[in-house]
Parts: sequence; C-alpha cells; structure tokens
Amino acid sequence: MSSNSLFDNLNFNPENMQTLKDKAAEIQNQMVTVQKTLSTMEIEGSAGIENLNVKVYLNGRHEATRVVIDPNLLTQPIQVLCDLVASAITDASHKVEAEIQSKMMGMLRK
Repeated sequence: MSSNSLFDNLNFNPENMQTLKDKAAEIQNQMVTVQKTLSTMEIEGSAGIENLNVKVYLNGRHEATRVVIDPNLLTQPIQVLCDLVASAITDASHKVEAEIQSKMMGMLRK
C-alpha cells in the first residue's frame, strides 16, 4: 500500500497543514494571554463567624497574595481561626477554578 493511498483514505490534504499550524499557533498565543491574565488577577475568598471575617486572596495560579484577619478573631480559640483560614482558602480556590473555566470557555468560543 503506498503512502498516497493511505492519505487518500484519511482525506488528507497537505494544503490544510498550514491552516492547522496557524490555528495551533493562534491557540497557543491565546493560552499565553489567558495565563498572564490569570497570574495578575486577585480572587477573594472569605469565611467568618459573628461578623468577624478572614479573607484570603489568591491569584489565578492558586498562589496566596494576601491574608486579612479581623483583629477581633485573635481573641477566639486558635482552632476557630485555623478553621476560618482553611475555609477562606477553599472559598477562594473554588472561585479561582470558576474563573479559570470561564476564561478557557471564552477562549474556545473565539
């Protein structure tokens, strides 16, 4: 079996290769742009009790950029503070994931 007949069976058209390469390069450029956008965004997650809050800020790469703790929480048992920090991190992480999905879907729609 010759290689031409194999390509014929696959409906291969060498002229489409450049179009595929161009599309791949376009997608790669869009991914770089999305990654830059994600690394510069700041997403807030929060948790609290009795109007006392902990806020954790993550960028789009899940890196913590800031933590804000209401000073009145420092009078609470340490386990309460630890639980609130963990909950705020989880909240921020879920929000980051939602934002990443939104950005990726937006890129795919273009």
